[in-house]
Amino acid sequence: MPCSHSLFLTIFIFFLFSPGISPLYCTSMPADSSNASNSFVCDIADTCSSADDLLNKESIGGVFNAMPLKPVKDAAITGVNDAWALIKSPLQWDSTSFFIYPSIVLATYFLMIIDEPVTNAITGDGRYQDSRWIKAAEFYGRNSTSEIAAAGFTLTGIVLNDEDIARIGLEIYESYFFANNIHSVVKRMFGRSRPYEDKGTTNFNPFPDRKNPLNSFPSGHATLSFSLSTVLAGHVDNTWLKVLCYTPAVLTCFSRVYQEMHWGSDVFLGAAIGYLVGNFVVNRHRNAEQDFFSLGFDEQGRVSVVVPLR
Repeated sequence: MPCSHSLFLTIFIFFLFSPGISPLYCTSMPADSSNASNSFVCDIADTCSSADDLLNKESIGGVFNAMPLKPVKDAAITGVNDAWALIKSPLQWDSTSFFIYPSIVLATYFLMIIDEPVTNAITGDGRYQDSRWIKAAEFYGRNSTSEIAAAGFTLTGIVLNDEDIARIGLEIYESYFFANNIHSVVKRMFGRSRPYEDKGTTNFNPFPDRKNPLNSFPSGHATLSFSLSTVLAGHVDNTWLKVLCYTPAVLTCFSRVYQEMHWGSDVFLGAAIGYLVGNFVVNRHRNAEQDFFSLGFDEQGRVSVVVPLR
């Protein structure tokens, strides 16, 4: 499934979320410092308030610390920091990660071997192809569902002035954006035929023509449904509520196989991508880490970029 979200939704949802997540490690310079560009400097020993506290709201730079531009600035910084953390995350794998990721690859390969009998067993006579449950499950895995959910939580958080609710919207969109692009790249790399094409489970055409991208591996619906469910489940503590959050994602995976749009291995890998990305985003925001960079403005409106030294 190609990335089809509009430019408007991308700008609106991504830039109007919650304030930044991680604290900024800095300390202010003396007020009489002759070098305006050194209005604040990083100090790995001390922790102080965000660079936003150094701004005078009446100054040119202070405009970016007031509504509605502050959420734009903070959400943009948060998104860039999270994207960078995701890119460099393989360099920080521990022993558990080196076990989990190869296991996912091996499980996917094993499922490919039994894809055909599994698909035949699930599809059966296809009598429920047009049932409302199958249609609802398919809808849950669409791009628009994650976009609507992200916008809904964001707007609700803004209206209620609740940062936690708005943050869920940010996490839904970040997880959706990261997972959707990862799955799209992998999908085009393999170019696997779909079950309904009757070309078998081993028919691959890497980097097929974009005009007819019948790419089955991995499943985009499975990816997006699990990225959404993982973020929602990450904000509830009750076990049954977590099960409830994942139920529509599981049904989405089942519906894709039942409708002969994907093989079992397609939905398994897609679900794994969605879960891992969603879990990464939620855990990163829950366990606030030092950001890759932060942005501030001095009283003359000049930009200052703060990069932590550790």
